[in-house]
Amino acid sequence: MHRPPIAITVVLALTLGCNEQQMPMAPSELPNSSLVTRTTEHFGFGFDNGQRLVIIGATLENWFNFCATGEQIWDAWQIFTVTRPDGSLKQTWKAANHNVLVWDLPADACVDIPDYTGTARMIATDSDVDLTGHGADASGHRVTGIVTDASGQRYHLHAVSLLTVAPEFDSVEEFFEVVFHKQKIKVTPFGQ
Repeated sequence: MHRPPIAITVVLALTLGCNEQQMPMAPSELPNSSLVTRTTEHFGFGFDNGQRLVIIGATLENWFNFCATGEQIWDAWQIFTVTRPDGSLKQTWKAANHNVLVWDLPADACVDIPDYTGTARMIATDSDVDLTGHGADASGHRVTGIVTDASGQRYHLHAVSLLTVAPEFDSVEEFFEVVFHKQKIKVTPFGQ
């Protein structure tokens, strides 16, 4: 039976590789690697696109209480943080079935009742949280959910925001310029 040369090469490489025993390495000899931590944190997250404002992580009651007293009662988020060998941080925030409030702008979010309320999930990423890594920082978040208006009409909520920070900005303690590439908050009635 004729075997293709690539299959023979792979089998040979696997055979040779399995026969070579490597000595365990001491911790000081291990290659630099990233550290991943998972935490749960409570906070609210808000953003707007000039036409709508979205707050994720608070019930209407808790939001108005926050506006009046500063008391922070937020939904729980899952935070995944990667600490790279150079010390820079990458984060992913995940929200599942979180409370969401949406206002059509202009509005005073601490006075006006939201135009839409419901639940949503959100994933947010930040490739360089403190701007200390190499290269530009890219960040973004995506929200999908179901909201209702005062009449009870149900809507699909879809929101996206994508942005970058140029590599010449290397500290969150100083001024840095954010370039928004996409900002969309869309509320679509069911069936459309």
